[in-house]
Parts: sequence; structure tokens; C-alpha cells
Amino acid sequence: MRTHLLLPLVACLAFASGCQIPKALTAPSEEDQVEIERKRELPTEFRCYSLEFDHRAKERPRPRQEAYDRVEFNYTSSSELRQSVAAAAPTHVFLVVHGWMNNAISSQQFASRWVNGIRARAQPGEKPAFVSLHWDSERLVFHESAMTATKLGERRIAPLLEALRQAAPGARITVIGHSLGARAMISALHNSSERHADSALLVEGAADADWFHDDMRSAGERVSRVANVYSIHDGVLENAYANAMQAQALGRIGAERAPGVPFARFELSASFAGDEFQAALSAEDSVAAGGSRVVNVDASAVVTGHTDIDHDALYDLAWAITR
Repeated sequence: MRTHLLLPLVACLAFASGCQIPKALTAPSEEDQVEIERKRELPTEFRCYSLEFDHRAKERPRPRQEAYDRVEFNYTSSSELRQSVAAAAPTHVFLVVHGWMNNAISSQQFASRWVNGIRARAQPGEKPAFVSLHWDSERLVFHESAMTATKLGERRIAPLLEALRQAAPGARITVIGHSLGARAMISALHNSSERHADSALLVEGAADADWFHDDMRSAGERVSRVANVYSIHDGVLENAYANAMQAQALGRIGAERAPGVPFARFELSASFAGDEFQAALSAEDSVAAGGSRVVNVDASAVVTGHTDIDHDALYDLAWAITR
């Protein structure tokens, strides 16, 4: 059996036990490598600004350009990023962050899907800009990665959101995080001094279901709307996260407004059109009475596993919470 087929099982065990995963098991197969090289050769059609951080959440700028699946990744520094975004004069800014066990290549794969999926749905007059964050999540055991993600949100993403708001004061800013990337985004919102982001899309988030009324209660107040995507088919969060963190994940059962009381929800289907989110948001408004505007999105009919997130409905949802 190929080693890349063993990776989900090994990752799941390491997730729970805290052991390190050999780097050899994270390397792409020969077949995957051929596909990676093919996508690197495709003509670029859009740019994504990228920042890199180490396992201590310290920025490590290495300016360069790399192409993957029609996206030009422009690696830069936080200071240069602000100037670049200001010069682009976007109407929308999307900040995307990956989760655990991602290297430079898989980080580009993750970001390019969101860039291509979102920009393909832009309407006339909409000019989106994209920023991706690659953080060192590959070589650390899960507990360390969870701590790094929380620290990354607090120390790096929170000030980055403020910088993006200053660079594009009229743009709508949306943060998108998958797995531990969602954890980092919640931490960033909680530690923001003001409401710099307009919306947040949390996908299969590796964060406790009670965070919005407990450890990170301010997060929901620092953004206009939050879509928390979860799936009952997420076995990684159901088993590994629960064992490792001794808590239920909001990416598996949904987020709570109070102990045992979930936020308003709707079911995401492949034919999602946007009205469902607005209806759930209105229901949440009537309940929250000015508090957190969080909506649980049950994506079980679409998302069949922790990394099964490449779906048109999710890209449509990204725009639905933004417009």
C-alpha cells in the first residue's frame, strides 16, 4: 500500500496520542508529484499574496513567486502586504488559513482551490483580493499545533486584520479557516481590538464547541457574521479531536451559544443559493438580540470527511456571507 494512503490513519493516531508523524509519510506519491508538476506549469490567471510563519508563529518572509493551478503565489512580508493590498484597491479581501499537517505544497493546493472557486463566482464590479497564510503545522504533534494555531491567531492574524482594514478601508474582509486554521481565525477575532473583519467562514473547525460562549466569547462580537460549517461525517474531529482535547469540536457538532444550546442552523445542499443562510441569520438575530451572529451550517449532505471540502456549495457560501 502506498504511504500516502496510510497517512490519514497515521495522522488520526498522532492526532490523539501526540506522537510525531514521520516526514516520509507526508511526501506525495509519484502519481501525485506528476499532477503537482502539471499544475505548476499552467498559465497563471490570478494572484494570491502569501505570508509564512514557523512553528513559533514567527513570520519568516522569503520573497518569491510560485505558481500552482493557475494561481500566482506572491510570497511577501506583512509590511509589504499592506502596500500591495492598498495598491490593488479590492472590493473584497479573502484571508485563507489551512489546518494541521500541511506543507508548502499542500498549503498552495488548499489556497488555490479557494482562490479559483471564489473568483469564478465574482459578479461584475467585484474585485476580490486573496491572502493565504502558510504556517508550520507539518512537523509538530497535534497539541503543539493547536497551541501554535491559537498563538498565530492572537499574535499574527489579529494585527494582520487591522492592517488589511487600513489598507482596504472600503473592502469587505472575509476570513476562511479549515480545521486548525479555523481555530486560528477564532483566536484572531477574539483578540482583535475592534471589528476589522466583516465575516468568517469556519470549515470543519478544530476548536471546542463552547468557545463562542466560553474561552473565545468575544470572537463572535468582532465580526458581522460567522458561518460555522460542520459535518456529522467528520471522523477525525469525532474521534481524534475529542480524545486529544477532551472536548467536542464545533466542526463536528456545531457551535454553542450557551451550554447545550446551539446557534441557529440550516442544512447545506449541493444546490445552495444563499437564501438559506440569510434566513438562518435572521433567526439568529431574533435570538441573539444584538449578540453573536453565528450560524451553524450542517454540511453533512455535502462534506463526507474532514478534508472533503472542495465543493461549489462552500464557495457559494463564502460569497453568501460576504455580500
